[in-house]
Amino acid sequence: MWSNLIDRAWLFGGKSEADSLLRNSLWRFEPGKVDDQWTSIDIGHNVSSSRPSNGAGCNIPDLQTGYYLGVITNSDEMGLYGPPFLHLLIEFNMQTETLSFLQVPDFVPVINQSLVFLNTGNNKGALVALGGYTEKNGSLAVAPLSSIFIYDILSKLWTEQKVTDEKGDSIEDEKLGFERSIAIPRKRSNFCATVGSAQDKTSHNIFVLGGQDETHPVSDAWALSLPS
Repeated sequence: MWSNLIDRAWLFGGKSEADSLLRNSLWRFEPGKVDDQWTSIDIGHNVSSSRPSNGAGCNIPDLQTGYYLGVITNSDEMGLYGPPFLHLLIEFNMQTETLSFLQVPDFVPVINQSLVFLNTGNNKGALVALGGYTEKNGSLAVAPLSSIFIYDILSKLWTEQKVTDEKGDSIEDEKLGFERSIAIPRKRSNFCATVGSAQDKTSHNIFVLGGQDETHPVSDAWALSLPS
């Protein structure tokens, strides 16, 4: 869901029992209006043959923009409409209520990841994707948190950034069955992430909570510190 934090909110994508009747619809909600009604908005075209889900959303009211990264469609459609995983970054303009579709390289997580916004204080800032699953040639792999994936909004370019392990120690992870860095959390998907930034926008902390690895739920919390 996206919102301008003033008088409108928008709903896009997601699973539904009536999926065949709800193709990629965009809905607007305006609190305070008569009956507080939802209004369907015609976006003019479809992302795929069914509604996208399992991606990551990001709301940026200061830029009047929302984003949705990664798309999985109904797997029953495989072979009829192409692969169920679409490598897309969907950009929503809150002022014109229009969507733009940008291709994303296959090293960027496509489902069950998190997406956060870094306000760098100049230009348009950056999006950071982390965790979740990457997809290549139909195969899924959990993205390690030893890398983050940065999208520069101004240049529209994606880069992979390795995370520095300051401690350099490792521990035997009984759940995973091998050693991992003590300063980098284990792989995970379906987790919560948010950002805390310094007042002057020169540094940021991305906070990660919970989720699940390839076989187990996890309940720890981590912070990743980033310079601007």
